[in-house]
Amino acid sequence: MEREGWEEWKGKDGEWEGKDGEWEGKDGEWEGKDGEWEGKDGEWEGKDGEWEGKDGEWEGKDGEWEGKDGEWEGKDGEWEGKDGEWEGKDGEGLGWGM
Repeated sequence: MEREGWEEWKGKDGEWEGKDGEWEGKDGEWEGKDGEWEGKDGEWEGKDGEWEGKDGEWEGKDGEWEGKDGEWEGKDGEWEGKDGEWEGKDGEGLGWGM
């Protein structure tokens, strides 16, 4: 399907380059201009292997999730606030230090 102003380049190994320099890999993943990868379902993978979900959340290398405002959610559902405080699964706030 052709669109006006749309040019696609096919690389040596079957990758496609879209009009703004994004690369589409063999399995339909898109690589953005700065080396980020967008997976098949719209998730973005950053340069260092972190995954950014559809709504802007980031998932770190070890499965931790970072929410939109910089909070981190650990592997077991604990939330870590912006300044390093940890909040437990049921909303308990753990203070700065023990």
